[in-house]
Amino acid sequence: MKKNNAAKIILTGFYILFTLLTGGLFILSIARPQNYLSSARMGIQTVVFAFLFAGVMYLWRRFAPAFLSSPKVFIPLAAVYWIFLYLVCAIHGNAYHVVGDYEILYISALELADGKELSFAHYFMTYGNNAGPMILLAGIFKICHAFRINEFYPTLILTSATVAGSIWAVGELLTGGVLSEKTVTGKNASKETKASLKEMRKVNYRIPVLIFTAFCLPVYVFTGAFYTDTLSFGLGMIAVALIKLSYSKKNAEWLMVLAGFLTVIGGIWKITTLIFLTAVFLTWVLYLLANLKKTGKQSDVVRDMSKQGRTDELLPEIEEKTRNKIPGERTGIVKRIILYAVSIVLFTIFISLIFSFFTIYKDSKQYANPTSAWLALGMRGNGSYAENVEFSDAVNALSTKEEKSAFVKEYIKNHISESFTLEHILSKAQNNFAGGTFTCSDFTANPSGHSILWEMMDPGGRYYYGCSGYAFSYVVMMYLLFAVGGVCAIMRLVKGDSDSEESPGKTGQEEGKGISTVCGLPFFKIAADVSFFGLFVFLMIWESNNRQLYNQLPVMILGLFSGVDFLLESAERMIKKESK
Repeated sequence: MKKNNAAKIILTGFYILFTLLTGGLFILSIARPQNYLSSARMGIQTVVFAFLFAGVMYLWRRFAPAFLSSPKVFIPLAAVYWIFLYLVCAIHGNAYHVVGDYEILYISALELADGKELSFAHYFMTYGNNAGPMILLAGIFKICHAFRINEFYPTLILTSATVAGSIWAVGELLTGGVLSEKTVTGKNASKETKASLKEMRKVNYRIPVLIFTAFCLPVYVFTGAFYTDTLSFGLGMIAVALIKLSYSKKNAEWLMVLAGFLTVIGGIWKITTLIFLTAVFLTWVLYLLANLKKTGKQSDVVRDMSKQGRTDELLPEIEEKTRNKIPGERTGIVKRIILYAVSIVLFTIFISLIFSFFTIYKDSKQYANPTSAWLALGMRGNGSYAENVEFSDAVNALSTKEEKSAFVKEYIKNHISESFTLEHILSKAQNNFAGGTFTCSDFTANPSGHSILWEMMDPGGRYYYGCSGYAFSYVVMMYLLFAVGGVCAIMRLVKGDSDSEESPGKTGQEEGKGISTVCGLPFFKIAADVSFFGLFVFLMIWESNNRQLYNQLPVMILGLFSGVDFLLESAERMIKKESK
């Protein structure tokens, strides 16, 4: 019988690259830390954090009471955290008077909401990608002003809600499989299947994810800033969680419409929102590719039985075992995908029509810098704006998009060789992924006084050195555990595992997992890892700015939890085998 191992080969190759990448980022972050941080301190602190995190995960898996998995426990805790985050940011105050895009976006939205002439119209003639988010923000501000209230505090609810929503989404994606409990435990499911699903639901990481996020200092610094990063925080992940939830609720197709809306809004705020959605789609394709093996096996089995004259005898048994192989037949997957796609198209058209009424949006489309300008910006030095001011000023001085495109094209032709040098690659990777502070100084300046957040996260603050080291270790720990999880994934793929290998009559659905695995690896671990890899590729060819990591934190947290859970599960399985 011929097997289709394409998905396994692709995943093995991917995880070799992923392990080398994340291991390299870990070494780079420790060997060449920025912000005058000590390599020795960073190394020790990161390893200690990694062991503590893995230890807490192990204890949670072993001893967490079942009632903590209940939404009735999680929702009140999440609400308390949401309120706490809101109060911290509200007390910190509206610190939009900083030098940077955030200030321009905020002030322009205020002026547009009040019908005033824009003071920074030239900015949107240069950076047209921010015109749409500014218009949406102005709409929110206008609603606030209609009720004669300060726009900062009501809008703060929006950004703090994205954090709380992202925590929920990570927990939702870590729970169960892609499909619903109803799909998994149909009338034909065995007692073992239902028991397996019940046991799986005991390990629920919603509360640990909430606690882990609560200890992430940049969340408190960024949440109060109404910029594209903060406003898109986790929207892609929330959309995927809603898609998953639509399968587990009866008559919940409307969740696909909400997911489509969040996808469009997230893409407008920040195009990198779509990286995770793309990663989920690619993982789904790998799942389908992996399951082609089952179809081939079934055909071979039927053919063999036909030769033996036993088809009529055993075919009913095969049909019973493989009845749930195509989940779309039981969950209306095609219907939901169409509804999701149609929602995206309609919301995109609707919002585009609204934008078309604003002169600033139409002008930005005509005069703004071409997309290729950001590719060219990232080609020299460390790829940051700070090291390429001369290029940016030259592009911005040109009048039309045609002139800008021609200049950028010539610039790329003359300097493309520099983007492939080892020095450039290392310096750009360091600036993107080893900065440690998410360039928080852009968001901590407050002319009315220095708050505790400023003292902790601004380079001029009294506690900056310790807090920067803490925030840096927080991220580098992820790199380390990503790499370890990657090694474990490679071992699972290369060695195979009879307990995890899918075979005819023993599908993920019948094991009570839904579509939770692809070639024995957790579905959303793969999706999160592919997403992080995609972010790396994007930032290595785009403008260098480690602030981009902020709005990807929910995806990184998903990858961290799913990876360590997979690592612990593999270790437990190995120990059980050795003890037999």
